[in-house]
Amino acid sequence: MVVLFQPFTGNWTQILGVFASRGNVKEATLSKIIVETTILAEQAGLFVDTRSIINFLGQGSVVKLKAINITGRH
Repeated sequence: MVVLFQPFTGNWTQILGVFASRGNVKEATLSKIIVETTILAEQAGLFVDTRSIINFLGQGSVVKLKAINITGRH
């Protein structure tokens, strides 16, 4: 799996992480990877569209993480 950042405007992309697994990845593990990557990207000054993250993971996955508060900066 490659976690890739692409800005809303611009022609460039940045690889944020690469992960390999021998088998299928469980939903909880995938959710943690995506949320942790999102947090680190935001801390680095990148703007992440969190609505897309929630749609990708599903509302239930985000709620299960409990300690994560996903809010976009405006």
